[in-house]
Amino acid sequence: MKAIIGIAVLAALLCVIAVSTNAAGKITVDPNETGAAEPLDAVVEPTDARLDQPITCQFRQETVLTILSTLSLSGVKLKAGWSELDWQVRERKMTIFAKDMPLRSLMSSISRVMKFSWVRGGKENEWYYRLYVDRSTLSAAQAKQAEADKRLNEEVTKRRHKFVDDTMNLKDDPSEAELARLKEENPYVYSLYEKGSLAFIKGLFTEAPQMAEGVRNCTNQGAQPSKLSPDTRQQLLHVMQEMWKINGDRWAGNGTPFPPEVEENLRRAQITLDTEPRFFSGANTAEERLAHFGWVGVSCPTNDDPSWWFKVEHFGDLSSKTMQHRAKAELTAIEDGRDLGDVYTELEGEGNQAYADARELVEELTLSEPVVDHPDEPALHAKTKLKLDSQNKWPNLADIQSALASASGLSVVSDSFRRSSLTTLPGYSVPQNEKELKDVLDGIAVGFHYNWEKSGTAVEFRDRDWFKKRSVQIPDAWIKGWRDRTKKNGYLSLDDYTQIAALTDDQIVENILTDEVLGRLGYDFANAGLRSGRRWLQLYGHLTAKQRRAAESEHGLDLWMVSPDQWRWVEDLFKAKPGTLDDPTIPLLFTVQTTNTGPKEYKYRFVARTADGGHLHDCNLVLPKYVEPKKEQPKENQPRESKPAPAATPAPASGK
Repeated sequence: MKAIIGIAVLAALLCVIAVSTNAAGKITVDPNETGAAEPLDAVVEPTDARLDQPITCQFRQETVLTILSTLSLSGVKLKAGWSELDWQVRERKMTIFAKDMPLRSLMSSISRVMKFSWVRGGKENEWYYRLYVDRSTLSAAQAKQAEADKRLNEEVTKRRHKFVDDTMNLKDDPSEAELARLKEENPYVYSLYEKGSLAFIKGLFTEAPQMAEGVRNCTNQGAQPSKLSPDTRQQLLHVMQEMWKINGDRWAGNGTPFPPEVEENLRRAQITLDTEPRFFSGANTAEERLAHFGWVGVSCPTNDDPSWWFKVEHFGDLSSKTMQHRAKAELTAIEDGRDLGDVYTELEGEGNQAYADARELVEELTLSEPVVDHPDEPALHAKTKLKLDSQNKWPNLADIQSALASASGLSVVSDSFRRSSLTTLPGYSVPQNEKELKDVLDGIAVGFHYNWEKSGTAVEFRDRDWFKKRSVQIPDAWIKGWRDRTKKNGYLSLDDYTQIAALTDDQIVENILTDEVLGRLGYDFANAGLRSGRRWLQLYGHLTAKQRRAAESEHGLDLWMVSPDQWRWVEDLFKAKPGTLDDPTIPLLFTVQTTNTGPKEYKYRFVARTADGGHLHDCNLVLPKYVEPKKEQPKENQPRESKPAPAATPAPASGK
């Protein structure tokens, strides 16, 4: 932080405590409590000559605790939260670029942006000021988030039911003219005909109705090809071969031929329905849930791999532009004999537009903060040109706000989140040409889904989904523990993996995949561990220490002996294996096998089997190895870590 110079009187936000003039003193109770001191914005402005100094400072994605502790060097004690455990104030992050900004104005901007409040304590001429979250503000945000979740869930359920109904009602044999029209108007529906997927889906939903119900109700399910009709099995094989053509170069290894033994072994295969959003892909889970309803995969033994598995088909909203974009890419890859990844790159513009359309619907359903109207003033018409580092191809929000402060001469006060502050939404570019200040601010707001307001010589930014994003944040102490152990050991331990698997999708996206250390663990960390292995990890995480020792023994843990509370995780694990839990007289053994595959490299194999060795279900997890990045020259104003709440304990609640 640059030198702090000067201080002035705190404006309307900071006011006198409504107590007797003879009783002014230290505040020791939460002002939210009955009979507590009033917040400063509810009473008369105090007189504090120390608040006259102007402040010049820079903070990039720093915690409120760090910011207030540093500002306290001015001689005015500023406290964050009501105790060291109040991480929901202390660990919220902000970006600030202030130049000669009166402390009173800076404090006012901080509270407005963060929707926090100030109270005053101490005694005259030695006042301190404490920033806290008002319970009414917190309750209103929680209520708004609950309403948004309800609206989103209802819309997703409605769309899932409509997909099943509409798919089953599609014609079996459309005319060539109808197909030609579909190819132009709805590539997704056309692709279902072209690949033969529609016939397979109809057969699957009819002959294995639990699969249709799984799509309707967003629950993972399974089916056995041996119980399907010969026609439906043949349709399944045909779709697998078609999808292999366009994905083979990427997934099967340089165009490896489709394993011929799959056809012979198909009756022994297992079909799985996965209905979870692809949270690891970087897509917003709300947008993904509205468009993508799941996918079908097949595990089938081959000569080279007894656990061979292949993703067969995606399910999604028949009218979704996102699904139509995916289908168009697949069709182009099939018709031109090209790699699917290359086609996606070519169609990136269409994909961005599809994303933007989906984003509008999400905003409507999830109750994003409305866009703020701005009164006209001459300063907003000033010509402004942002100067960004030409070497930085992916400037984040703090980079752009720093350039804005330099170009405009205005101070910037903004909230900051790990994920949304990293880069712009797809389809938007940073405004770098000379434009009027208002256009530059609007461009930043649209690109990062923010609101902005001008207050005096400062511009205040707040994420339009701040209430949702705060609700999925977790204490820094949890992240720091996982991060420190990963760096120390060189890998993520099974216990840590289990704790992270218990987080929600949104929590993983916001807190884990964006972390500078945990995010380096890569695709396998998100895909294998937090997707295909998630239910195994959740079951393992709910076992007692004694049960874990039994699972790690040669004999294994009999899952029929777990408690009723633990049984739900067993049922969840075997949803994709129908019939497994039908006979409680057959021992169901759960084992965890550990293999050291190299320096700091461990592989875990979870197996469910019968007492006589019969194989029922398994999962292989390779613990991600951490590779320390090359050390770079430290940049000016690099963010510093905040001290996490010392009493926080990693005990995240589980959930989808």
